[in-house]
Amino acid sequence: QRGKMRLMELAVRDGLDVIFLDVDVLVLSADFVPRLAAHDSDVAFASDRRTIRNPDFLVHPEWCPASLPPYRTYVADWLDTGLLYARAGSEAALWLLQEVQSLMDSFVITDADGFQAVLSGHAQLADPLRSPRAAGTMLANQTWLKPLWLQTTDRLSQRKKRRGLSGQPGIKPLNAPLALARWEHYSKQAVARGLKWHVYPQEEFGNGPVMVESWGDIFARGFGSTRFDGSRSGSLLSVHVNCATKAFLMNSVGSFLYRPEPIEDTLTMASHDFPES
Repeated sequence: QRGKMRLMELAVRDGLDVIFLDVDVLVLSADFVPRLAAHDSDVAFASDRRTIRNPDFLVHPEWCPASLPPYRTYVADWLDTGLLYARAGSEAALWLLQEVQSLMDSFVITDADGFQAVLSGHAQLADPLRSPRAAGTMLANQTWLKPLWLQTTDRLSQRKKRRGLSGQPGIKPLNAPLALARWEHYSKQAVARGLKWHVYPQEEFGNGPVMVESWGDIFARGFGSTRFDGSRSGSLLSVHVNCATKAFLMNSVGSFLYRPEPIEDTLTMASHDFPES
């Protein structure tokens, strides 16, 4: 992740627009790139808010932390850095990329935690006060406050015998906030540099929970009966298979994503679903 951030910084500095996709982002439409770049922001991100209602995931919340209804409000503003855009030559974007790299180096956090902290004032699933860091305890205490604690049912963590809150079964740090002085510093710098950023609509750029919720309408149907131009339920341009949905994808049957169908089946389903064409 650290190398990714440095490469993005160099590309933006050299006058290149950057579109970064994690390897598990599925692009579903030729309109993906034009739509992704159709704005004037310096940086833009997919959304990682959790809207999942699938009962299997609600029974096993460790598959997708904060997917339970009581926790969703805490992740409503989460950014998904598996899909992000940075504008060529933008000084504001360069500043943001450099600040995120500095946080990653100092507190051993992910790029998602770094972006979230600089732009929203809190991390995601990191506890920078406890993680190994080069910055030292004093700087950490001047930068971060203690996180909330999210209780899950992670079976692996139930085997741990460590004492203390963070060592208890199924406990994860959630939304560790920046210290007020550091948050005010980032906010003032962003305004002074004219930073413009936004989050793409999840209806077009989905995440794992969106894929699960859309499975019956889109992904479980044959390719011929699915359009990604806004008709039916096919407004999705991409989906990030995150939040433990890879196993769901591979264990599901009948999806065009990994099972090509005979052309005769494609044409039959297409004519049935779209008789006007």
